[in-house]
Amino acid sequence: MAQNFKRIKKGTLSQSIIEQIKKMIENEELKPGDTLPSERELAEMLGVSRPPLREALHALNALGVIEIRAGEGTFLSENIDIISDQIMLKNLLSKYKAKDLIDARRLLEVEIARLASKKLSPESRQEIREAHENFVSVCNNGNVNDFVNADFCFHMALAVASENAVLCEMLSAIRKLTYEVNLIAYRSPGQNGKTLAYHEKIMETIFAGDEEQAQTVMRDHIDSILPAVDKVIAEKQAKHSKS
Repeated sequence: MAQNFKRIKKGTLSQSIIEQIKKMIENEELKPGDTLPSERELAEMLGVSRPPLREALHALNALGVIEIRAGEGTFLSENIDIISDQIMLKNLLSKYKAKDLIDARRLLEVEIARLASKKLSPESRQEIREAHENFVSVCNNGNVNDFVNADFCFHMALAVASENAVLCEMLSAIRKLTYEVNLIAYRSPGQNGKTLAYHEKIMETIFAGDEEQAQTVMRDHIDSILPAVDKVIAEKQAKHSKS
């Protein structure tokens, strides 16, 4: 089946790309196992530059919507059901404790912050800045889904800056597990502003090449999410036990 991608209008580019691909899946224009055009071709078809496209693809990969296979290309997942929020939450509650996931994320992202500070390239600096600008736009104009996706894109930009492919894959894996919890936790009043402030501090310390401070700010950022996550899990487990 022909893939009729439409040119993206001005706005939150990465989120617009994500929404278009999801809509194409719903309309069965894209089907499980389909191969997407190359990054260069897709950027031309959508009328966007590669950085926002790359952010969107990283987010879709983290959500399990697509699979990026080195040397082969990008494919639509064979099991689209994994994008279901309810299934993701059910799997999370049955297999893992939220604190374990947050602990793992802290260990991972603190090291990512250190390496990004140490290895930051001009290209990575620009990608981080663009991801942050997108996050600011979403905080002002987007909904909670936009917020969670933009948050992931910012953190993935940091992972890419670390120049460690394994850390990128590990971050994607953890984000798949925590997506639904984050989606609910980030509905908490004031969470957008709090996260934005941490992102700004993280970006500043990484751009300054301050490895130690970047680690400290990232650790504080992850720890600040724990109270909201704990509340969400407790509420969901209580609801589940009554059903």
